[in-house]
Amino acid sequence: MGTSALGRLSRLSVISLIVQFSLYGAGAAWAFQPTADEIVERAFLNLYGFSSVQQVKVRAKLKDGDEYLRTAQLIRSGSTQGPNRILARFTAPPDLRGLGVLLKERPDFTYDAFLYQPILGRVRRITVAQRHDAFFGTDIAFEDLEAKRPENWTSRLLREEEYQERPAWVVEMVPRDFPSGYERIVAWFDVATPLMLRADFYRNGEVFKSLVVDTARVEKIGGYIVPQRLTFHGAGGTTTTVDILEVEVRDEIPAERFTLTGLETGDTGRDAR
Repeated sequence: MGTSALGRLSRLSVISLIVQFSLYGAGAAWAFQPTADEIVERAFLNLYGFSSVQQVKVRAKLKDGDEYLRTAQLIRSGSTQGPNRILARFTAPPDLRGLGVLLKERPDFTYDAFLYQPILGRVRRITVAQRHDAFFGTDIAFEDLEAKRPENWTSRLLREEEYQERPAWVVEMVPRDFPSGYERIVAWFDVATPLMLRADFYRNGEVFKSLVVDTARVEKIGGYIVPQRLTFHGAGGTTTTVDILEVEVRDEIPAERFTLTGLETGDTGRDAR
């Protein structure tokens, strides 16, 4: 599939969701019973559809009680602008400052991933196997940073139930011809908003980790419902909390920010221009 086909598919895949947003608003309930695909598509559009510059704080707590704190700037070119692109650059601690990760969506919806290490002064490619590895001592995998598209998942509505005192749809998502590190994801989606409330990630038939959104820390920014705190719970007793400190929604992010040259020569100030 060529780049132009990707662009056409992207526009077609979100048009019904844009109509839903414009008619009922991001915080309104559906006017009809949606399918599992529509539930997932609405949530993914809310999560990945917009371009932004974000400042994030990540706190990882190990099973023995040790904690690690990282801060980073995350720049994302959203799916409504074409192929997803993400540039993450650490701002702390000192030994990670300036380290950058670049993720670029390919026409077949897989990703090219690259890592820049200032101490080595060079860029190296992240392999498919490494995409499933822990992201610098956290419960987050490189794959978790990638924007997801509903076309990559076979979705099935399991049930509707209360979760965190909210009516929620429970949907199973199985990767479809996509090199995911997860056999399946079972997620709880808020009925009234496009918010994903929780997700359980499965490996080897068991829950490998869970992601929980703090519903008390959610803001509406630029027409999108943006969670401000997310916590990953690892099956081994670890936790990783992600606090989104600032979100600036952009109409567009210049394409040169997402090049290997930009990854190697950029910094947080230049990246965010």
